[in-house]
This record gives sequence, structure tokens and C-alpha cells, in this order.
Amino acid sequence: DEPGEPAAAPVDEVATRPTETEGSTGEPAGTPTETDTSPGDSADTPTETDQAIDEAGEPRPSDQSPVAPTTTAAAAAVGPTTTTVPEDPPAYVRPVPVTAETPLRVWVAGDSQALYLGQGLRRDGPLTDVMDITLDQRHSTGLSRPSYFNWPVHLFAIAATYNPELVVTTLGSNDWQSMTSERGDLLDRRSDEWNAEWSRRLGVLFDVLKAPHRQVIWVGLPPTRRDDFREGYALMNQLAAAEVTKRDFVSMIDIWDMFGGDEPYRDAVAPPDDPEGRPVLVRQQDGVHLNRTGSSWVVEVISGEIQQIIDRISPQRSSG
Repeated sequence: DEPGEPAAAPVDEVATRPTETEGSTGEPAGTPTETDTSPGDSADTPTETDQAIDEAGEPRPSDQSPVAPTTTAAAAAVGPTTTTVPEDPPAYVRPVPVTAETPLRVWVAGDSQALYLGQGLRRDGPLTDVMDITLDQRHSTGLSRPSYFNWPVHLFAIAATYNPELVVTTLGSNDWQSMTSERGDLLDRRSDEWNAEWSRRLGVLFDVLKAPHRQVIWVGLPPTRRDDFREGYALMNQLAAAEVTKRDFVSMIDIWDMFGGDEPYRDAVAPPDDPEGRPVLVRQQDGVHLNRTGSSWVVEVISGEIQQIIDRISPQRSSG
């Protein structure tokens, strides 16, 4: 691999090209580019070539589907406005320790940003040997276009079928665009109604994953080169933080300041453990995605959070 670029995706990952029926499987995930625009897809970076939205951030005229998961049996169980969280059960304790023989079942899900995080957790993370990681990365997806790919419905099925103990997820890179409400109204991306709807959709995604034995880690968005999208990314981080605080089974990794925060965009920043140190290249050329180095910084923080989860759910060992 070239320095600073992500490694090739493992062949056992789930499909990266979604369809409304959850598509084919086994296609390795590739790095999105400005030419990665197959029919019905977008370039997965918020650029002028993104075919999911037009230049004004408006949806395609044919896209009038709300996020409410109403097309499957799983969706019916979830309901379009599921935001009520049941009372918390007693603290979960794993029946066996997390070891290489009984690894933590981890599901890494999201848009193209999830690709680099999942690969990093497999390759660079200190807990690689005690985690069984599935990378579920879908190009050009998010919460704004459920008619293209519906994440709450998909993760509801994943929770029921694969039963992961930990879900690490990141979305939002493709979401800074107008979207359609449950009633079919077009919501401008700078409106209070948009904020409420995006928050509702994220809340549904979290709630379909709730289980006594499962934790969710939400990874926030980094600053982006384009000022108009930087505004949206910062807003979505704030909205996500508000939803996370409502749920004790969800934690958030905020990476905004790690990659320059509110300062002017830079491809190279000082390492988090050496703020006065020499800047290091951490971004890809598109000004959106992290490179291998940047991803490794985030993976280190995620790994620390995962270690805390492991410590919390592990059975107590006898001191004798």
C-alpha cells in the first residue's frame, strides 16, 4: 500500500453497493473517487459530482421515501417514530471473558468513512486478537436517502441475525442535503425541521440496536475542506451528541478537534499526543476522508473505548 492510503478491503466484508433489497454480497469495498458514480450511486464524497444531490443540495425528484422503515416485517416492529427507550436492565456481564477463543463480536457499519475505521481496527488496533470484526461499509449512504439504503431497517436485521455485542458506526458524510419528511414535505438542510428529522432518524438507528448485551459507539465527523459542508458536519456532530446523551448504551467518539476543529482546514495536523509537534498528513486528496494515518489516530481512541467496554462486561475473576 502507498503510505497514507488504506489497505485493500478484506474479501469477507458484506456488500458495499446497496440496493433496496439489501443487494448482493462479497464485493470488496473500494476507495470512493469522483468517478465512482454507478447508476443510483453517488461518489460518496460531498463534491459537485455527487449524484445523490444536485448543486443546491436538493434531492432527486423521484426520491420521496421517508426514513420510516415500513417495507419489511422488521420495519413494522420498529415503527417510524421509535424513540422511547425501555428502562435499563441490570448491568450485563458476559458469561465468558473476551479472549482470542471467545472474541468480542464487533460490527463496523457506515458509509465510506467506516471502511478505514474497520480496516484500522483489524490491522492496527491493540485489541485485534480478541475481536471478531465484520466490516459492513456501504458507499454513498446515510440517513437522508432511505429509498437508496435504509440503515435502521438494515441494522435491525443485523442485530436479529448476527447479534453483535458491539456496533461501531459512522454516518453523515453524505447527509448534508435536503430530505423528505414522514409526511412527504421537503426539508431544507438549514431548517429546524431538518435538524429534528435527522435527529429522529439517528435515534431510530440507535434504538433498533438496543439490547442488554450490546453497546454502540458512534464516531463523529471530521472537518471537511468545503466550508458549506463543514457547517453541516459540525451541526450533525452536535445533533448526534444530543441523541447519544439520551442512551446509556451509546457512546460517541468526537474527532472534530483531532483534525483541526474550527480552525481553517488543513490536510496535515499535529498528532493528538503532541499538539506542538510537526504536522502529519492525515487526509486524502478529496478533503473528506481520512488516510491511513488519520484513521489510526481514531482507531486508537475507539480501542480505548472498547477496552472500557470489555472491562465492564467481563466476568469477575477470582483473586484466589
